Amino acid sequence: MEIRTIPRCHAFNLIEQLAVISSIALLIIAARGQAQTTLFNGVQVPGVVITHSPASSELYVGTPSLAILPNGDYVASRDVFGPTSGGSTSGTTHLFKSTDQGQSWSALTTISGNLWSGLFVYDNDLYLMGPNRVHGDMVIRRSTDGGATWTTPTNSSNGLLKPAVGSVGAHTSAMPVVIAEGRIWRAYEDNGGPAGWPGQYRAGLMSAPLGSNLLNAANWTYTNLLTRNTNWLPNSGFNGWLEGNAVVDRSGKVVDVLRVDVDEGQPEYVAIARAISSATMTFNSGGDIVPMSGGAKKFVIRYDAGTDAYWTLANMVNANNYNPTAKPGTIRNIVALMRSHDLTSWNVERIVLQNLTDVSHIGFQYLDWQLDNGEIVAVSRTGYPDGLGGADTAHNANFLTFHRFGPLVQTSVQISESFDYASGGGLNGRNGGTGWGGAWVTPTSVGTSVIEAQDIAAPVSYFSASGNQALSHTDNAVTVRAERTLYYPIDTSPGATQVLYGSMLFRRDDATNGSGTENSEFFRLDNAGNVRVIAVGQTSGELLRLVLGNSEAALDTTTPVPIGVDYQLVVKMTLNPSGVADVLQAQLFEAGQTLVEPSTWQGTLTLDLSDVATKFVINQARLAEDLHFDEIRISTDSPFVHPGDANADGQVNLADLQILGDNWQSGAAQWSQADFTGDGVVNLADLQIIGDNWGFGAAADIGYDEALQSLGLAVPEPASLLLILPAWLLLSPRRAND
Repeated sequence: MEIRTIPRCHAFNLIEQLAVISSIALLIIAARGQAQTTLFNGVQVPGVVITHSPASSELYVGTPSLAILPNGDYVASRDVFGPTSGGSTSGTTHLFKSTDQGQSWSALTTISGNLWSGLFVYDNDLYLMGPNRVHGDMVIRRSTDGGATWTTPTNSSNGLLKPAVGSVGAHTSAMPVVIAEGRIWRAYEDNGGPAGWPGQYRAGLMSAPLGSNLLNAANWTYTNLLTRNTNWLPNSGFNGWLEGNAVVDRSGKVVDVLRVDVDEGQPEYVAIARAISSATMTFNSGGDIVPMSGGAKKFVIRYDAGTDAYWTLANMVNANNYNPTAKPGTIRNIVALMRSHDLTSWNVERIVLQNLTDVSHIGFQYLDWQLDNGEIVAVSRTGYPDGLGGADTAHNANFLTFHRFGPLVQTSVQISESFDYASGGGLNGRNGGTGWGGAWVTPTSVGTSVIEAQDIAAPVSYFSASGNQALSHTDNAVTVRAERTLYYPIDTSPGATQVLYGSMLFRRDDATNGSGTENSEFFRLDNAGNVRVIAVGQTSGELLRLVLGNSEAALDTTTPVPIGVDYQLVVKMTLNPSGVADVLQAQLFEAGQTLVEPSTWQGTLTLDLSDVATKFVINQARLAEDLHFDEIRISTDSPFVHPGDANADGQVNLADLQILGDNWQSGAAQWSQADFTGDGVVNLADLQIIGDNWGFGAAADIGYDEALQSLGLAVPEPASLLLILPAWLLLSPRRAND
């Protein structure tokens, strides 16, 4: 780390400093805005705006699609719908191109005679496939020059694949193509069913041999078409299926994963129809209708070999946007990245787009996405304010936007659960959070757990609570247990030393004025045989207890776990190769404290472990009280606020330096006032800590030298400024990430 002395010439006068900091602030705001939003008519629109169609035109943005050309250029497309679109006669699709990985876009061409169509690259050529109009002919076009010019489908040899028969024709969207069993596959529907939208849609798959001419209709084979049955869900609740995804399952067979339309306030599902051959598809309503938040809207599923998982971007419904009087298919203001190992159990990895201000007019929907050098790139049909009155509705979108969401696995969090469910229901069967291999389970013969309104306060930490719900155990006479399978088991004998941090919020309430002295385990990992591997909880003496290896080593600390206090429990697990000298440490932090890693933990246990943890468990043995808990996490990242991070936002930057200036020489100071040494005074030692950690958590907004120049602005009174500046002139700080 470089050591530099700050020369006296860096002590600008106040006017010069004001000019510097104002310029820097403007640059910071501009850079961040350009990276994440587009300024459009004074409105910051999420993503990069590719094109805009005002509501007044009655031409709405539909069917976004995205392809990456062999040379790395992006091509995006969208069609138009609405009263003046003419889509029932001939669809119109507009294409756009980016040569700088989505930072800017230009119009490429317009195609008449394609609607609800998707782009894909095959054998280095670009294809566009879909109906030529509403319920029209299925057609395909090819471009050999990156989308500038296209073939015209006029007959069965040049792209007219499946002509409509009377009023019955093709329906689809921008859906993926996959390769399996020597063929290229795509899902589609027709409108030959017995009812109106969406019951009219019948599901099918189409495929062609690899290496064949995809423009020749003779090379394509179609499965039988399957008609939905309303009784596949209770109360005749299966309204219809549409916009299916061709996906290769774990057995190497092609399945069609379809969006399912359900009634107001109902859970969301997807349906999985299975190809027996290129000509036959079947569906088992008893086992192939599975829960998936977002399943009532169009989604695109892609498999990633690097993570060995299926991924999708879906319009999830959670406690923030749930509306019991609205059909889930109309709620499109949250986009979540979701992962599945088997196409039947879906876990939310993270939320990538969200706006909760106006569900009726704001939506991010029909996202098509690709991976580019490991990063997610996507296009969205976006309804958003535009300075012109906004979108007609969230559905009738006014923008086509481009987004870059980073890598699939962007976080070090292995599991998380915020209990973001509606209050009042049981926990059993709940399937939220991320990193889980299944839903919460309540074993037989034990008490149940219920969801209640969030009421647990968190310590100060950028890794602390954000969930909306808490969980309460309410059965006082029996053991209460809730457990859930981990998506990735934790090996206590890893190939190299691994440090994992566990974290959860909890509070004990003495519900019956009983003794409350029975054992409980708040944070427990079990193996496949339900044998305890690691546990932290409360012993019968009301003390914090640590257990390693199914009671092979146990420690009751001197730390009490009193009733009625909101805590965050932090567990540090140091797992060594071959199970040698594994260490379990635990610390309780009260609400309002700053989460700073202790120099001495309240509890530490060391033992040689050799097991694999497959389950997370919360277990209470006949507590005469309630246990509330929330925000369970296991991560490779430390939950502790980093040295120098005064505002606990996960970064050490100019904001922290300004906090230090505001509190210079303050007595009885705390971490949030920039006392990082814990001596109660904000002084040079704390300033040195900021310098040592400058730029932690993100690229520094400005260099450390420039930040030093601006320090005087953080002090409101000239007298205080005179007090601070001599320290800066004499200090020789160490810098990081300058």
